[in-house]
Amino acid sequence: MTSSSTKDENSTPTKACTECKLIARAIEVQCLKLEKGDDEEDHYLAETSRQRRRLQHGRSELRIRDTLSEVCTELGKAGGHMIPEVMHACARLLAEHGEDLGDIIYEHGPYELAGHLCVDLANVCPEEAPSSQSHHTDGEL
Repeated sequence: MTSSSTKDENSTPTKACTECKLIARAIEVQCLKLEKGDDEEDHYLAETSRQRRRLQHGRSELRIRDTLSEVCTELGKAGGHMIPEVMHACARLLAEHGEDLGDIIYEHGPYELAGHLCVDLANVCPEEAPSSQSHHTDGEL
C-alpha cells in the first residue's frame, strides 16, 4: 500500500488535475477569440490598449478580465454543468488565480494555459512540471 512517491511510471492525472486542464482549455478557447478581434469593440479596445501599453495585439486587460469572468458560465453552457464539481473548481481556480492568469494571458497570449494554471499557479498537476522551468518569466514585460 505505498501510494505516495511512486507515481512516475504509472501516473494518471488526479481529478483536480483533469478538471483544471478542462478549465484551462475552456479559457484558451474563450481567450483565443480575443486574438481575432472581430468587431468594433475589439478594435476600440485594441486601440486604447495599444495607446496605454503600446502592445501590438488586440488583448486588453479589461477584455481579458471580462472573458475570465464568463468562462465558467460558458463552460456550463458547453456541458460542464453536468459535472457540478467542474463548475465549482472553475469558480475556485479563477477566484484564486484569475488575476495572475489574466496577467499571463495579457503578456504572453492564451497559450499553454494548462501549464500555467494547473502546474505553476494551482499546483494540481505537479507531475507534469517540466524539468526545466525556463518558460516561466516573472515580471517580464
